[in-house]
Amino acid sequence: MRYSAGIFLLFFASLHTWAQSSPLLPFEMPQARAAGSGGYHAAYADDISALFANPAILSSCEGQIAIAELSLSAIDTGMFGLYIDYVVNMPQKSYVTNIQDGQKNTLDLGGPLGVGILYKGFGAALYNVTRSGMVKTKDAALRAEFSEEFLVTAGYGLKLFDTGNVRGELGLTGKFFYRFLSAKDNINVLGIQDFLEDVNKYPLETQMGGGADLGARLTAGTFSIGVSVHDPYSPASVTGYENRAAFGGTAQSTGTANVKTRLSAGIAWQPSPPFGKSVISEFLLTLDCHNILAPFDEDERSILLEFALGFEVRLINNVSFRAAINELMPAAGLGFDFGLFKLDAAIRMTECGNDIWQYPALAFNLSFLYRYRFPPVRDEPIQ
Repeated sequence: MRYSAGIFLLFFASLHTWAQSSPLLPFEMPQARAAGSGGYHAAYADDISALFANPAILSSCEGQIAIAELSLSAIDTGMFGLYIDYVVNMPQKSYVTNIQDGQKNTLDLGGPLGVGILYKGFGAALYNVTRSGMVKTKDAALRAEFSEEFLVTAGYGLKLFDTGNVRGELGLTGKFFYRFLSAKDNINVLGIQDFLEDVNKYPLETQMGGGADLGARLTAGTFSIGVSVHDPYSPASVTGYENRAAFGGTAQSTGTANVKTRLSAGIAWQPSPPFGKSVISEFLLTLDCHNILAPFDEDERSILLEFALGFEVRLINNVSFRAAINELMPAAGLGFDFGLFKLDAAIRMTECGNDIWQYPALAFNLSFLYRYRFPPVRDEPIQ
C-alpha cells in the first residue's frame, strides 16, 4: 500500500509541471492500428503499445516478444499535387499563391529498430524513427526538416486490487531518447532544386534526455477508464552545430529544454460478442481525449481536436476492421493477424493546424510486426 500511495502522490503532484510547455516534441512511433482506430487509447491496449498509451495496462497484457516492427506514415496537405501542377502548368499558374502558410508534407518510417518484450507486468522496448518533411512558413518560403530518433523505454504495471469484477491498476514508464534534427529555413518555394541540396549541409541540432509516464486504469466488468500523464518532467539537453560534419566538434549553441507534457484520458467498452466468438471474436469501442492540456499550450490547439471516438471489430481472431472520428475527421483501418506476424493499414484525415479544418491533410499508415506470444502464465501450481 505504501508503494501504491506513493505512485498516486507522484501521479497527481506531477501535474503542476504541465504549464511548463516546451518546444520539444515527444517520441511517437507511427502505428497503423492506432491510426485507424483513433490513436492510442488511455483505457485499452493488448500489446507493446501500452508503453505509449498507458503504463498501467502493462499489468494485464499477455507475455510476448515483438521483433522487427516496421511502420510507415505519410501526410499530405496537397503540396505534392500543387508541385505537379506547377511543373505541368508553370507559365499559366501562380504557384506561390496556391500554397497556404501551414501546409506541409511529412514521411515517417518507424524501424528497423522495433524490438519489445512484455512479461508479467514488465515491458521494455527499443525503437527508432526516421522523419522528413517540409512546411510552408511565410511568403514564398519553406522549412525542410529531417530527423533520426532513438528511444529506449521500460515500464511496469502493478495490479492494486482485483475483486473479480473490479480491477485497479497503476503503472510507471521510464525512457531515454536521442534525436538528430537537421532543418533549413527560407527555402524558395519555387526552387525545387534547393531540396536536392546535400542534407549534410543543413544546420544540425541534437536533443538528448529522459523522462517518465504515469498511468492508472480502473476496470469494472466490460468498461475501463484510464488516465495517463506523459512526460510530466522530461528534461533534455539541446546542442546546435553548424552542420553534420561539425558534429562531435565545437558546438554553436547549448541549452536545456523539456519535452511537452500531455495528459490523456479515455473510456473503453469491450462487451461480449452478441453471437459468441465463432465469428466475431472481439468488439471494442473507445472514447479518448489525447491531451486535456492542449488549450493551455503555447500553440493553443483547440480541445475539440484532441477527442477521438474509435471502433474495432475482430473476425475469427484473424481480420480486424477499424473506424474512428479523430480530430473531427474520419479514419479507417484494416488488420490481418497471422499468428507470428501482423499487417495493418490505415487511411485517415488529420489536422495539421491548431483549429478545426484549418490545414486538413490526407494520411496513410502501414505497419508490419513479427511477434511471439509466451504461453499463458498459470496462477496455480501444477499438481
